[in-house]
Amino acid sequence: MSIKYRLYTQDLNRSDVVHLTAQRFDGATFTSGQGLWQGNEEATLIVEVIRADERDAEIDALARDVKRANKQASVLITKESIDASFV
Repeated sequence: MSIKYRLYTQDLNRSDVVHLTAQRFDGATFTSGQGLWQGNEEATLIVEVIRADERDAEIDALARDVKRANKQASVLITKESIDASFV
């Protein structure tokens, strides 16, 4: 069983977010979108990391770094158990 983590943040300082993610993880997916936060529409960046094991501390640390880099009040983290394999 693998764990899929997603961090939802405003799409600011993308190169910083990519760099911060690369410092902690070998791979990740970045998806752009439109979001709504407290009634305001904003550009959204979703950082998705799939791990073979649960390491919440590393995900939490990345979220704190992204929150600081983007000067945000919060960054949303979701966690989902998935079946994953490489082909």
